[in-house]
Parts: sequence; C-alpha cells; structure tokens
Amino acid sequence: ELRIRRDASVGLGATSMVESIRSNVANVEGVNRTRLYENIDTAPDANGIPAHSLEIFARGGQDTDIAEAIALKRSAGCGLHGTSTTAWTDSNGFVHNIKYSRPVDVPIFIQVTAVKTPVWDINANDRIKQAIVDYANGDAVSCGGFLGYDISEDVYGSQVVFGLAGEAAVLVQQVLVGTASPAASQTQAIAYNEISTFDIANVEIVYV
Repeated sequence: ELRIRRDASVGLGATSMVESIRSNVANVEGVNRTRLYENIDTAPDANGIPAHSLEIFARGGQDTDIAEAIALKRSAGCGLHGTSTTAWTDSNGFVHNIKYSRPVDVPIFIQVTAVKTPVWDINANDRIKQAIVDYANGDAVSCGGFLGYDISEDVYGSQVVFGLAGEAAVLVQQVLVGTASPAASQTQAIAYNEISTFDIANVEIVYV
C-alpha cells in the first residue's frame, strides 16, 4: 500500500482536473486502489456514465474523506456519477452531494499444476500459496515493478506465476485462474467496476 500511495502522490500537483481528483482520492488515508473514468461525449458511454461526467472508484478509506477529496478538486459543472453518495459541506455552508463508487470484489481461484523437485519440503505448499497471493496483491518484496491487480484489470495465469520466481521446490507447468474452483481459464476478465481479490484458501496446487 505504501508503494501505491507514493506512486499516487506524484500527481498531487497536476494541472489536469481529472488527474488532480484521482491523485487526491488516491492519497486519502486507507485508500489503496483508485480508478477514474471520464465521459467527454454528449451521450452516456458503454459503462452508463452520463455525458460530461466522471465516475471515481476508490477501495478503502472513509466515505467522508473520499467525498471531500473529490469536492476540493472538482470544477464547477463537472458531473459526478456513482453508486455511493456522501454529503459534503463547503466553507460557505452549502451542502453538495458527492457521488463516487466502490469496486465490486471478485474472489479469484488459482490452480497451479507443478512437478516437485528434489528440494521440495513439507512447507512448500504454504510458501507457494503465500507467494502467489502476495504477488497478486502487490505485497511481494520484489514484484518487478508490479503493484498488484488494479480496478478493472484482467487476471492472467501467465502473470500470476511470476510470484513463484525463485521458488526452487517446484517446476510450474501451468497456472489457471477463475471465479470458481477448480480454476479452468488462462484469463479471468474483470469488469470496469470490479477488482480481483486473492486468498491463500483459494489457491490449489496439483502435482503431476
């Protein structure tokens, strides 16, 4: 989360209203994922966002803090769209209803097919599962710049496997992902309003 927040802080001085809002929300205490969609057209877009409006997604953080972060950077006349609404009072006492959205969690199931090596040990399974989850969440010490899956990002088995780089106990043959067990796909699509979540209980290891 610290890496994500540090990266987000770069845009705090941005001149673009859209980038300023995104960065301001990303730096709210407790927020660990953000996504902002802008519809500059004169009709609703494919995601249902009205014309000339923004939809801001935030995961984590308090509703009042998120609403204030949006309100302080929003320009007059900029429409807001979302599934949540929080009242925010400005310095003149006027109340504004600030709209935004929370991403829908999509638990991801992972199946790893592997061969044991001569250095396999009884702790290997737990170690492998934790390494995969840490990588997917962006919590691994070394992720090669990967900060974990963000809102609306599809999940790829071929990417998840990078969490096992340096693990000598197994030779991985295949990694499948899905939204149910057993995982059976190379790719799991994630909608614009969703975010993938990972848990060691949803990681299965199959030895061949």
